[in-house]
Amino acid sequence: MSMKHLNSIRAHTVNMSHLSVPTWNIQGLIGTTFNKLHESSVITEIQKHHVIGLTETHTLPEDNIFLPGYHAYHICRQKSLQKRHGGIAFLVRDEIREGVKFYPSDSKDIAWAILKKEFFGLDKDIYIGLVYFSPANSSYATRLEYNPFDKLMGEIEKYSNTGNLIVMGDFNARSSNLSDLLNSNRCDHIPSMSVLDYDDNFHERFSQDSGKRVCQYGNNLIDLCISTGMEIANGRILGDLTGKFTCHKYNGSSVVDYVLADNIVLSHLQYLRVNDFIGDISDHCLISFGIAVRATVQESKEEGSPLPKKLRWQEKAAPLIRGALIQDPQLDQLAQGQVTYINEEVKNINELHQNQKCIQVPGKDWA
Repeated sequence: MSMKHLNSIRAHTVNMSHLSVPTWNIQGLIGTTFNKLHESSVITEIQKHHVIGLTETHTLPEDNIFLPGYHAYHICRQKSLQKRHGGIAFLVRDEIREGVKFYPSDSKDIAWAILKKEFFGLDKDIYIGLVYFSPANSSYATRLEYNPFDKLMGEIEKYSNTGNLIVMGDFNARSSNLSDLLNSNRCDHIPSMSVLDYDDNFHERFSQDSGKRVCQYGNNLIDLCISTGMEIANGRILGDLTGKFTCHKYNGSSVVDYVLADNIVLSHLQYLRVNDFIGDISDHCLISFGIAVRATVQESKEEGSPLPKKLRWQEKAAPLIRGALIQDPQLDQLAQGQVTYINEEVKNINELHQNQKCIQVPGKDWA
């Protein structure tokens, strides 16, 4: 029996019951001297999920955002004074690419990915907005001729007529534990019609930023939620019932990265998790959530050629094997016990086990 030298790629039909979606301020995805998509810690995190939203990517139009198995869509700001800044990007797994459509925005700080209802077994399309708003006192924000929250509010109102909504990203908004609900004392304006259908089954949210100073964008965020009927999922969904800090800097921690959802989507979120801090990658934590879906996808899987039933050792093979090891540094190191990935893999398995615990808590069915 002869061995084939090439592995084969085969497609497998898989039933998908949930979609994992994270948002992560990556604080520079690609630069002149680095590419974080080559970092093992970044790859490990991204490959756990299906639709990934990255903010503050600092990418330029000519940058190639490439990760095997994913399709990229990115929005760039204009480079100023030879400095990269802002930028947002979606990464979508190849096997669900057919079910996701991208919509541009009038703003370079907002992008939309639409989950098609036919593909994912939903009652309506889900519009996922990804945002990166620079701090209100930054030079970029002060040059804007509009408030970014006003722009976002207009797009939420437009898309709410045709689908359900999620908005996620880095809002640079410290909102403490101000209420984002219609029955808040802050409701001194006439709400939009979408709010009148509000179902108050969800309790007030919690936040580790409670009692801290509320910034201008924090007030803008709360006003946006009350005006549009969007609700903050942080501190309200299983997996983050305490509203964990999402950003850690030398001068303290804060909650500035959020997931917002309309009341329908909020009731279907399976979990929300603020991941562990990876300080050598970003000051911000990745935030992930799960959505209940019903989809059938084709996953490509690499399969090795079958091994022969019997192997007979021959002494003349020894020098050939040693020569092959010497020519391949990685195999040579592995043979001498200098490369150990066991601890890393055990950690990955433990993290996967923890994620499975979350995922096993089902959300409501869309039907």
